[in-house]
Amino acid sequence: MNKYITYIIYIIVAFVIVIGGFLLYTFLKKNNENVPGKFLSMAELLLTIPAPQLAFYSIVLIALISIVIYNIFKPKYGLPSSVFKFCYNKPYDTQTQYLYQHNKTKTYIPEGVLPSNNGKSSTYGIWLYVTGVDNGIITKKNEVSNWKRTPYLKHVLSRGSSTDPIIGLYLKEDINDLVLKIKTSGQSNKSETPETITLENIPLNRWFQVVLTITQNKNINIYMNGRLIKPYVLKGVLLDTKNTNIYIGNLFSKSLSSYSGFIFKGFYSSTALADNIINSVYNKQKKQVAAYYKKYLEPLVKKNAIPICEPSKKK
Repeated sequence: MNKYITYIIYIIVAFVIVIGGFLLYTFLKKNNENVPGKFLSMAELLLTIPAPQLAFYSIVLIALISIVIYNIFKPKYGLPSSVFKFCYNKPYDTQTQYLYQHNKTKTYIPEGVLPSNNGKSSTYGIWLYVTGVDNGIITKKNEVSNWKRTPYLKHVLSRGSSTDPIIGLYLKEDINDLVLKIKTSGQSNKSETPETITLENIPLNRWFQVVLTITQNKNINIYMNGRLIKPYVLKGVLLDTKNTNIYIGNLFSKSLSSYSGFIFKGFYSSTALADNIINSVYNKQKKQVAAYYKKYLEPLVKKNAIPICEPSKKK
């Protein structure tokens, strides 16, 4: 249900409660022989209040009751308990090689820890911070931009194998566009050539959230900052992702496909999450991301006067 419709319903309920109170008073006054004296005296006192003031007090009462009703019955959306979370407590530096927290020898999230599903629906979500100026990574003195020097798509997240992903999210080689590549199969797509969806001009130098939902291996929805911005229907059918790993950030040591940035608050669900859940999760997480940045990262920026996503050199 649309949240504004929900608010209107709360106000109507509160209005009915207030009006019902006045109607009850009228009824009781006509039958005052059965009404306790104190209650009747309080009710009669209301009628001595001038009409404009009484109207104002009624509006305030309706508003207060509406707020109480909203807080009692408001939907409490969040990530289901079955969702797998990664890079959740602190950001991952995308120029370093990711190591799975429970097994430091694995440079990926193994399929064995991911929630099982029917292989047809899923959700992937991450927060990104991409460092860049003029559509390129911030340059060091006397050096060419890492962004423009990179000859490959810059790897953000993928599902499949490290060299042959089924689902892949990338930054373009030379501009701040986000590219989603999905391998499909079907009668019209025997070659399994990846289908490509592009999000142009993504934000640079600030946090933003990207969520991808897949329904029945056919319908793709891409959300940015809690809002649906790109629905897409695959021409073929998504290849099976069962028994495959999730890879994030820099795939290989000294990889040319890396970029300067952070990944934070990542999650994977074995179901396609609904719009209201995605929006609620974004509104909750944006405060957490902002708080972490302000407490831990912003002081480093001010102290070192360097991009926050650029790894500091060891002395």
